Amino acid sequence: MDANLAGMPLLNESEISGRPIITPMGKHVIYVTVAPYSSMNFEYNVSPKIKIPHGAYSFNLVAALDASAPDVAPSLGFVDFHSDYKNPCRVTFDRDYPSTPQEWKEFEARKAKEVSFLMPGATVAESGYYRAASIAGTRDQFVRKFEQGTAAPDLDFQRWDRWEWEADLARATVCKSGETCPREGRWILRAKDYSYGSKGDLTYPQYQQRFRMGEQFPARDLANVEASRLFWEWLSA
Repeated sequence: MDANLAGMPLLNESEISGRPIITPMGKHVIYVTVAPYSSMNFEYNVSPKIKIPHGAYSFNLVAALDASAPDVAPSLGFVDFHSDYKNPCRVTFDRDYPSTPQEWKEFEARKAKEVSFLMPGATVAESGYYRAASIAGTRDQFVRKFEQGTAAPDLDFQRWDRWEWEADLARATVCKSGETCPREGRWILRAKDYSYGSKGDLTYPQYQQRFRMGEQFPARDLANVEASRLFWEWLSA
């Protein structure tokens, strides 16, 4: 697990006295002076970019700094510092990340911005639930499951332009009545259509409902529809 702190805001910025400047590349940085035989703490909050199972972890830090010591080494430039690899910091996570509905929402929203969209036929680099979308901003009602290494399926180019990553495969998007809701959001009741010439499963817009993680999906009685054919499908967060 890597955490890049470059550009992250300091939590204790008010405690750090330094000289703010703007680099030729347009970045806002602060030059600080560390007296000999002294230290300075920099505090950050970071969010993991990957799923992390609970357990014990060892942490090491590597920092590449633009350092200068005019009276000692005028051309010091960039210097790498690192923690003691032989004595790493050890941290225990008592639960998986993400776990809470808010963590899952933030995790998937962040990842959706990072995963590149797919054109039909392209190799899937990141497994997940993808949604057909157009450059005009319209998006398909339902998501589809893509596995890493497979080819993205064809699209109706009169409606859609590409496939966009939206959700992680760890939580289902299709459930039966009586099951526990695995992901917060809008769900809709559907039914398998096995009839000859079927163009797809049936959808019942009147049975659209928002569920929270952990809630139980209710059973519905529909005329001329066997209960075994009914299921709930996720629409969006």
